[in-house]
Amino acid sequence: MAEARAALASRKIGEADVLLEKLGELQGVEGVNKLKKRIKAEINFLKKALRKGSDLKEEHIMCSNLGQLGALYDAVSQASQVVGVLQNFSSQHLEKIVVDVVAENGKQWIKVVFWFFSGVSESLASNLEGLGICVRGIRIPDNELGIPDFTVNDSESDCENFSDENEDMTANGSECNEVAEDNVFTSQDSRTTKCTCEPRLHSSCEVLHSEGRCQNEFECNTNVSSSSAGLESSNLCSTVTEKKEIRKLNLDVTAIIAYVSATTNGGANFIFADKVLTEQAMWERQNPVKKTLDQYFQGCELMVCQEAVDHFSDIINTIGGPAEKKRSQEFLARVAVVPGQDIYENQVKIGGKVRKLSRIIFGTGQALKAITVTSNRGFVRSVEQQGIKPVVLYHEPRALTEMKESCATPIQAS
Repeated sequence: MAEARAALASRKIGEADVLLEKLGELQGVEGVNKLKKRIKAEINFLKKALRKGSDLKEEHIMCSNLGQLGALYDAVSQASQVVGVLQNFSSQHLEKIVVDVVAENGKQWIKVVFWFFSGVSESLASNLEGLGICVRGIRIPDNELGIPDFTVNDSESDCENFSDENEDMTANGSECNEVAEDNVFTSQDSRTTKCTCEPRLHSSCEVLHSEGRCQNEFECNTNVSSSSAGLESSNLCSTVTEKKEIRKLNLDVTAIIAYVSATTNGGANFIFADKVLTEQAMWERQNPVKKTLDQYFQGCELMVCQEAVDHFSDIINTIGGPAEKKRSQEFLARVAVVPGQDIYENQVKIGGKVRKLSRIIFGTGQALKAITVTSNRGFVRSVEQQGIKPVVLYHEPRALTEMKESCATPIQAS
């Protein structure tokens, strides 16, 4: 680990040296020397940290101001007729301000506000752009960071909006039941039946029957077993007498994040600077997500597509803490990694809540006759509107929080 941090610091120093060379090409631009001094100060900081060896931490390297200074140069290189950088301005009515880039021969002032070296969540980027700020960086869907999708109301009953046929079914004695402690799904009718657990578990599956045949491409050998995911197979396909079980679970990126998160592994007793993380910690104290996931996983074959592993690895390596990274390695060692299958490519359009990665993940689960474990309700509801009915088990979202604990306020466990 120490060697990896040293290599990272050395790479940053090399990038800074290249930046200094580029600044040498800016002739006649006021403030360039000031920018060079700031870059050299960052280089000296990293070199000093390298000499100390064991004291060097990855977060110190990644939080270096070199990223912001590099973004400032990018703004300079893309602007026209730049006459100054890091220029001070003041007036009788305003406090002194520092303008990062003065362009268009003084007519345009540019302030570099944010540079997201770890990527930026879509909601944050949208909010900043709503304030007139130009945001640059890799945009990551909120659900892939464990951030709840606030456009989806988790308290909505999945029993709403049934068709007339379903109303007839209810009149005949079938009903959409909340799952009790044994989490049994009940259906006594051979027509279209939708069974949903109580909101905290967010488990749902929909099975279509016609002349005793399961029509959701899973056949009846894909019913979830009561031992593996809290569902009773004989009740899902009541018209088939032979009891068969699903023992395959396909994991979304959100499920892996939730499973290895510090919040779900003893780190829920914090008040974080981020309101969303504080809410998740409170939810975790009330309803431990890892316990729910372990119940799902019990006795099941776990799989994840390679594309999901690659994306998760990018996230955990960027914002995960040491313990979260260790848990992720241990957990992925338990999971079979399979090639992704984009079987919905010609049926599901990309856009809105539908991302290509999610389409591949859910398509892989369908292709391999596995139930997908996810917190991505937005994707599921979007593809349902396009005629696709994924079979899923929901969990509450959890974010990676270990690196946030140092700035959080601990609370006593109740």
